[in-house]
Amino acid sequence: MISRWNYFSITIVMGVVLLMFQMTNVMLEQWNHYEENSFVRSWEELPSESSAYALNTTAAEENRGVVVYIGSESARAFQVTQQWAVYTKQNFVSCGTMEEYQACVRKLAAYPGKIVSVHSEDIDWKDGKNWKILEENAAADDTLVFCGLPESSAIKGNAGLRSLLGISRVRSEEVSVEGLRLEEGFLLGGGAEYRSVDPEENRQRQDMDLTFPWYILSEDTEIYMRGILEDESLELQEMPPVIWRSPVKEANIYAVNGDYMEEAHGLGLLSAMWADGKECEIYPVVNAQNLVAVNYPGLAPENSEEIQAIYGQDLERLLRDSVWPVFIAAYRQNTLGLTCMLAPQFDYKDENLPEQNQLLYYMKHLNEERAEVGLSDGRICGTPLEQKLLEDQWFMEGTLPDYQFTSFYSTEGENLEETLQNDILKPVRTVVSRYNGELEVFGYLNEYLTRQALLTDGVNYTYSQDFLTKCMETALGYTSVMVDMEKIAYPEGSDRLKEMSASLGWNLQNYFRSYENFAGTTVSESDERIRSFLALDYTKRIEGNTVYLELNNSETPAWFVLRSEGKGIQSVEGGQWTRLEDGSYLIETAGKNVMITLHNSTWR
Repeated sequence: MISRWNYFSITIVMGVVLLMFQMTNVMLEQWNHYEENSFVRSWEELPSESSAYALNTTAAEENRGVVVYIGSESARAFQVTQQWAVYTKQNFVSCGTMEEYQACVRKLAAYPGKIVSVHSEDIDWKDGKNWKILEENAAADDTLVFCGLPESSAIKGNAGLRSLLGISRVRSEEVSVEGLRLEEGFLLGGGAEYRSVDPEENRQRQDMDLTFPWYILSEDTEIYMRGILEDESLELQEMPPVIWRSPVKEANIYAVNGDYMEEAHGLGLLSAMWADGKECEIYPVVNAQNLVAVNYPGLAPENSEEIQAIYGQDLERLLRDSVWPVFIAAYRQNTLGLTCMLAPQFDYKDENLPEQNQLLYYMKHLNEERAEVGLSDGRICGTPLEQKLLEDQWFMEGTLPDYQFTSFYSTEGENLEETLQNDILKPVRTVVSRYNGELEVFGYLNEYLTRQALLTDGVNYTYSQDFLTKCMETALGYTSVMVDMEKIAYPEGSDRLKEMSASLGWNLQNYFRSYENFAGTTVSESDERIRSFLALDYTKRIEGNTVYLELNNSETPAWFVLRSEGKGIQSVEGGQWTRLEDGSYLIETAGKNVMITLHNSTWR
């Protein structure tokens, strides 16, 4: 039996709890300014293309390292090497022939550090003096990179070239392996084995190049990536090597058995090789991790028959009650920042119009997640893009007239600048698009607009995508993961929601956890960091256990990756540091001058 006093007390407590919940919701509603885009910036606040660091093509600067390329300038390896020199703010010298390289060797000796990238296809290795030039001019702390290897027949018939590359013999001119093994400590993100004992998983993920020449290496080489054969009787050192290092004099010779240096992967490989084997090395990065849902949310009740047949509900409920919980749960379990590229509707030729209440629902919830809402060009049925954008503008002006899009997802490379002149896109300052193998993963479209590539697919994540992620994180501290929601709205007869539910969260947790100490950013936040990174100019000096940085721009923070062999950080003046993994640290600057002091001895 409850007394009147207890009944009264319980009633008061319940009333207070109810009031607290109501007040919380009212306060959240008052503070949630979803009707405005918090990422809008005036053009004057943002660095532009004219402020970006450019290679000095007239005179080299002696306080910078030098990057040398030997080979044809029409090769993709030339573009990779040159782009890496721009990102690391170093001098760049291009030599068409080995004779040109030999002629400028003395001038290059004055610079603090030298990395030489050789495009093997452009060199006549039958001429015995070519490999001798490389060997004779290998100086202390030099890094020499073979972008792909000479033909196996040339290697087989040239003992001097084999010695330079650390090859004792050619076992087979071609071998097919089951998978690849990447060793720990070379690229950021740790080691990896690119094969699976599960045939179905292997079918879904395996897209690496598994056929290449098989070389037996000398004992003093160090292998960073190798093929994996089914023959378990072979020692690990006997497995077909893919990437390795061979010491020649006091220099390091790196060999890449494949075309990885012809792709964007080469940026990360050059950064890893530049730092490998040194007591300490430091270089700038972007520090931006993006998760981008393209064509989401969708706001029109369309494709009803197919959606009902597959999912047993309409598109509105599917996206709100089924897709949203799965997607947002996967997002919250990782540290990537979130951007959703809105698709008001897909089919602009039917009578189903986007619903205002759906837009308001998502805008409120996405703002609570600190997510950004951009605009997608997604559509079906051949609707002209200009018409699609005009209808999107009418809808936004009638629902959230003050909201301005600062990011845009584009599937059409042609006439992009003309497209961006549409009224709804005039505030846009960065465009995202699928990665299609281009070497510049981000950069300027024009003086004011930037482009960012969506590097990987969060649902259909493959081994080559993971290797690319490790390379991009190593070189730039950058990644951008895409999830395309159009495939759920128009599933083509299969349950794409089930596929996303099974894969997205697992992929994000297992493949991106290693990078959680990099910053999660929205696309517009990433844009700001990319602009600052491209505008950054700095000089460095390493004296014993002390690293000195001098930046040209101290108004905004800059980020650097410091890699050291066993020596931890003792202190940082003019900034702060975060451990990424053993021997690798993220440095955030807080001023123009930074001094990093390492421990005097090996420290873990």
